[in-house]
Amino acid sequence: MNPLFKPTPPISNTTKEEIYKLHRSDSTKHTPRQLGTTYNISIKRVEAILRMKHLEKEMVAEGFVAQENFTKGMEQLMGVKAVRSEAITEPLVDILPQVGSPKFEAVDEDQEFTAVDAAKVLKRRPLAEIKSRMLEEERQNPFKLVDSIKGVLQHEAAPTKAISRNSAEVNPRFKFAFQDTSKNNKGTYIREKDGTLHQVQKA
Repeated sequence: MNPLFKPTPPISNTTKEEIYKLHRSDSTKHTPRQLGTTYNISIKRVEAILRMKHLEKEMVAEGFVAQENFTKGMEQLMGVKAVRSEAITEPLVDILPQVGSPKFEAVDEDQEFTAVDAAKVLKRRPLAEIKSRMLEEERQNPFKLVDSIKGVLQHEAAPTKAISRNSAEVNPRFKFAFQDTSKNNKGTYIREKDGTLHQVQKA
């Protein structure tokens, strides 16, 4: 390995588990913004951690085995600490406007020149307004974990009716949902791991 290559150690799996458990315990209290503030990481990173951890839990529930020893080995190799690293400090949100070419504005030495004045010169919205708008968008569209396997928001499962069972279709790892578009049998069907075929009933 290159001895001069000294990257910042990534976030430990233990910390990722903490973040996920806190959000799942109370998603309205432990929002991505609140968690980002607590752990000194960006909101986007928090959301990515939550999505990946949620997918991991789903896959384990479906029969996959998490390679925990491999994760521990990689963390040891990268110098990851069990506690969260103080070396990781990120802004909550990166606001990167296209600034274009430099602009100059001559003002008297004792003249007040605020951020609002600067925004007018640059023909842009003030930073405070941008931040306020982002907060309002977060309130109106709060972050929600999505069931990655079914691709829909978690909700109470639709009622189903068992219509057949085929031992040749037994699959110990997966169950499948599919749409029948034929003229006589239109509808959504679910093939369970034991080979049972269910038809999703209309609400």
